[in-house]
Amino acid sequence: MARLITSQACFDPEDVEWLRCTIAADVYAKFLAASGEGVISTTGLEAYASRTLHEAKVMGLEARAHLASKRRALGVLMEQLHISPNILGDTSDPRHADTLRWVFTRLAESGVITKLEGEKAVCADDGELFDEVVGKCAACGSSVEGLGCCTSCGATLTASTLRDAKCGVCDAPISVNRVEEWGYVLKTQGEANTLNLPIVGELGWGVPVPSDGNKTFAAWFSALTATISFAVRGERAGGNVGDASVHFVTKRFGTHYRELLPKVYGALGTTGGDLRIVVAGCLRLSANGKPLRVSSSKLVAHLGSEFTRYALSRINPEADVEVDVYELQKSINQELVDSLGQFAQRVLQFAHSKYGRVPTPGELREEDREILGLIDTTSNRVISSIKALNNSEAYTILFEFAKKAAEYYTRQAPWSLLRVNPERAASVVYITLEALRALSILAQPLLPEFSSKTRSALSLPSEGTLSVEELRHPLTPGAQLLEPKPAYAKLTDKQVESLVAECVVEEKPEVDIAEFLRLDLRVASVVSAERVPNTKRLLRLRVRVGGKLRTIVSSIGEQYTPEELVGKKIVVLMNLKPSVFAGVTSRGMLLAAEGGGVISLLTPMREVEDGSWVH
Repeated sequence: MARLITSQACFDPEDVEWLRCTIAADVYAKFLAASGEGVISTTGLEAYASRTLHEAKVMGLEARAHLASKRRALGVLMEQLHISPNILGDTSDPRHADTLRWVFTRLAESGVITKLEGEKAVCADDGELFDEVVGKCAACGSSVEGLGCCTSCGATLTASTLRDAKCGVCDAPISVNRVEEWGYVLKTQGEANTLNLPIVGELGWGVPVPSDGNKTFAAWFSALTATISFAVRGERAGGNVGDASVHFVTKRFGTHYRELLPKVYGALGTTGGDLRIVVAGCLRLSANGKPLRVSSSKLVAHLGSEFTRYALSRINPEADVEVDVYELQKSINQELVDSLGQFAQRVLQFAHSKYGRVPTPGELREEDREILGLIDTTSNRVISSIKALNNSEAYTILFEFAKKAAEYYTRQAPWSLLRVNPERAASVVYITLEALRALSILAQPLLPEFSSKTRSALSLPSEGTLSVEELRHPLTPGAQLLEPKPAYAKLTDKQVESLVAECVVEEKPEVDIAEFLRLDLRVASVVSAERVPNTKRLLRLRVRVGGKLRTIVSSIGEQYTPEELVGKKIVVLMNLKPSVFAGVTSRGMLLAAEGGGVISLLTPMREVEDGSWVH
């Protein structure tokens, strides 16, 4: 009977916290499968997240059309990051709706859920009930988006206890209505503190409640129950619901799952077996101390899929951690690119060019047997670390093995042995290729692209989850070696700086009209433009503002040519203190919009005179 491994249903594919949680579940499931355990892994999309409904409203889209785009985005993201559960569910599936209503009925019959007085947030601008509330946690002061649990301190969040609470859609103030709904009494911090947590809502978006067709189940309760409905599909595929099952969940809903999921299993007539709930810790990305607000797609776009998977899987799943992207860049370039990638490329390229096939080893020496002996030891230690949710230790063990294999290869120097002792050279190359084969098996759940490229060069299959049993089947002398492709290219400063520029969070305070009016903003015409010598980005512009000329230096030279600017009308800040750039004094600043790597100068939509006020 297979063990069930689930990851919380996805509310939003752009949520990096969910992505980290799901990659952790994927790594865990694949290592268990590789070690010979039967595994059924599941995750899926929570189709009825209130965020989807509100985003559609903001963008002027039909909700189901927006949901379809999220479904496509989830599929693309999982393919890019090689996340491959056995079951990929969707809570819009009628089978989930049947399970959800069944679970609700059983919980109501057993008294786990009852009619309780709870609260609902109401937007002051449009009067709608909604769940997307933003503000600051009353316990620790951290900024939060959405209710549930604070991802910084774990405190339970409610609309009435949030500081500076406002609508997450339009920033309007909120009020809190008292309502009687089906709910669950959640223990928040100790036995004495409880919270009435509604499991139904009035958004008209979701699975209808059996006893009241005008109301629908709350998305968090639907997602929790998806653990059961997806598992039922897994059970049909050979899994066993509740028998030593492991459920990965984001910190936002950690308390909900720990409290309610065992009772759900109990209401369904099972003790839950060896039920384990893994609450993924809080992940905060920063750049030299500045917080970043990063989405899944931006992380993949700037880092690439393999580096993103590494960034999110190298930290222990349950750890709260802050990751500086510049330190991450160093780690990627030193550990993945230099130590692992270049070692593999150096060995594979040499073996391909000098032999073309796996060489036949001669008599093995003690140092050869030492490397081969490390393979089993490394395998056992890596799997043991992953089972203990110590991913960082697993990576350390892998890198240590790669380092020892690289030192062995360099010390033996087969390129020098080719003429004087070709049999010994062949043995060294064979042993090192064996080390790379072992790395390709053990690294596959963590670094699938490295594994695939290495195995391709060795003419070995890479489809599906590789079993550690394959470690016992050495390379066949004479097997063809293919031209290797570099596993990695360095993560450049430009890539990281582009990510930071797009995602840095700049909390700007509110200003009154008097402060704004201190800015002297005018319309100006560009009279001339030229590149500043010995620079790539700087342009020197002469602009006419009414009856005056000004020199302004701007770093837009990579996106605009001097020729296309001459004659254009733009907006400039006149009363900015002068600054010197590359020896040229700038007396003002151009105004531009920037996003997605694009800079667009602000220009008036209608013809106005130079010097006209902008206000």
